[in-house]
Amino acid sequence: MKKYNWVNDEINIDFKVPKSIEHQIEELERLDEEKNILYFDYCDHLDVLAKNAYAEGMITKKEWDALVMRYDIRAEDYKDV
Repeated sequence: MKKYNWVNDEINIDFKVPKSIEHQIEELERLDEEKNILYFDYCDHLDVLAKNAYAEGMITKKEWDALVMRYDIRAEDYKDV
């Protein structure tokens, strides 16, 4: 099993996401593996991408919350996902 530095392994993304979010997730996991602090900038961008996908009806609010909880360790507001 893959061990992460900042990615929350307890949250699973078991739903379809738009290609832009898919690409962002790949980048986040690569940056996490490298322990690159750019990871946190990419977290912010993931939130924007997820917000836009939610606004366009491509993902649900619960899915948006799950994405943020998995990838952004600063996401205290989402701990009830």
